[in-house]
Amino acid sequence: MFGSKNIVGLSFAVSFVLLLSCIANTTSSHAKTLSCERYSESGIIDKTLQLEYDEKYPTQFIVDVNVFKAKAGRTSIIYTSGYFRNTLLSNGKLIRTITNAMFDDTARYKCDMKPEEVLAAQNQ
Repeated sequence: MFGSKNIVGLSFAVSFVLLLSCIANTTSSHAKTLSCERYSESGIIDKTLQLEYDEKYPTQFIVDVNVFKAKAGRTSIIYTSGYFRNTLLSNGKLIRTITNAMFDDTARYKCDMKPEEVLAAQNQ
């Protein structure tokens, strides 16, 4: 049915395809990220709600720079996700707010880039 040459050839072809898929997975490009650390929190009425707050506003906030959008005439840039609005200010601080009118939670972060650096990183 199959000759030994066909089996060796098929085996080689399968091995080659697997090797290529492994190479493709290891050479994927890595997106540039903005890394921020929370330094202020507000809106917590009871410390028992701290875990819920920490879930919405993690102590470390890392996000792809490509999600931010600039608006003409503004020095800050904005990234909106679901109910969250993330505003990176010109001094490198980020304000994360829930846009739902039922909540008044806010967190402030110190980030490793300013808006102009984020926008420059988007073009790379």
